[in-house]
Amino acid sequence: MKKLYVLLTRSGTFLSNIVYLITGDMYTHASICFDENLSSVYSSARKNGETMFPAGPCQESFHRGFYKKHSHIPCALYELQVTEAVYDRAKEEVHRIIRDADRYHFNIIGLMLCQLNIPFQRRYKFFCSQFVGEILHRSEAIQLPKESSVMRPMDYARLPELNCCYRGFLKDLVQEKATLVWQEDSEQENQENWICTFGRRMEFRVRGYGAHVAAMAISLMTQIEEWLEHML
Repeated sequence: MKKLYVLLTRSGTFLSNIVYLITGDMYTHASICFDENLSSVYSSARKNGETMFPAGPCQESFHRGFYKKHSHIPCALYELQVTEAVYDRAKEEVHRIIRDADRYHFNIIGLMLCQLNIPFQRRYKFFCSQFVGEILHRSEAIQLPKESSVMRPMDYARLPELNCCYRGFLKDLVQEKATLVWQEDSEQENQENWICTFGRRMEFRVRGYGAHVAAMAISLMTQIEEWLEHML
């Protein structure tokens, strides 16, 4: 048997804080790893490790760029036991996407709609937890409880197939390669009720709009996203 790892973090960036405000989730970013030493970590994130854009599927490093400067952030590492065949398929699927990374971009619209629990798949575009979900799904490592485009980072923490093997700060995980198991703290997973209620109310209101208005909103967000990609 082999192991795949899912790393959850909350970076405290502008985008991370927005997601945290809407959802109240302890973790707002997800990555997939192929070893517990975090030498091969992949996600859909900052491609250059520094600025928000360009963004998309890439290999992340905790020894340079953003994470080197901001290593004192909360994180949790989860392991998933898989067969060698599944492990190889997952790794090959990641490498296939990374080899063609110039074609891929960050799914900004998908990320927004994910917070409202609205599935929205886009070709060659992923946000972080969607990317992790696609790799797990395509490699048949696990059966996801919902579409990858509505999988939030905290959803992986609640999967019974995944076992938490570390919880603490990223700097300690990277430097010490800690393996201590920490039990999930329900108070940290469930933040203040008003934040969660705010997220549910937003979902209700969006679902209350007609299909025509929703289509117009998605079209507008697509134009904004394309403008950001060209400008940044």
